[in-house]
Order: sequence, then C-alpha cells, then structure tokens
Amino acid sequence: ANAPQAVASIALDDGEADTIDAAMKALMSGRDLPPEQPVVATFTSSLDAAVRLFWRNPDTGEEVLNGEVSGGDGLRIHTHPGHTFRAYRGDELVRSFTVTAERGGEEA
Repeated sequence: ANAPQAVASIALDDGEADTIDAAMKALMSGRDLPPEQPVVATFTSSLDAAVRLFWRNPDTGEEVLNGEVSGGDGLRIHTHPGHTFRAYRGDELVRSFTVTAERGGEEA
C-alpha cells in the first residue's frame, strides 16, 4: 500500500503536488506548513451611487456583506480562488464576479 510504485501511481494535479511538496519540506525541516496564501481582490465602482459588495457562500447560497464601494473608491478583500461576489445598488444586482487569480495573486 505504501510501496513507491503504489504512491507513484496516484494522479495529482499541480495544486495537489504543490501542497504535498510544501508538506514534505515542512516535515523534513521540522517547521509548520506555511499558511494558505489568499488572493487580494480589489473592487472598484464607476457608478454614481454606492454599491454594496456581498460574498456568496457556495454551500448555502447565503450572501455575506463585505463592504461598500463608492464611485472612485476601492475595496480590498482577502479571499480565495473561485469565490463569487455580487454587487448591488439598492436591491438591484449590478454585477457578479468570480475570483480567478491564483493563491498569493491579485485581482482587480
């Protein structure tokens, strides 16, 4: 079960391989695993009215308020790849965004 041939036959994507690489380096050096790196997402608005920004929980569909953006201002949020945000002006859905940047990256 733990033979090298059995372990080598497991198919891993790049993200999984990177996680195992980091775990093995931490184990061999006696250090803790590094924390997951967030994505820094910056939301801006060119509208004349304030826009409320909500994160949408993928499991429950609940929308959680993350802040408000006024014209010309920006809102920086630490988040993760694949997270979806929705911007509302009053009750009107203005736009929906899904984070596509890699961990440790930035998205505007």
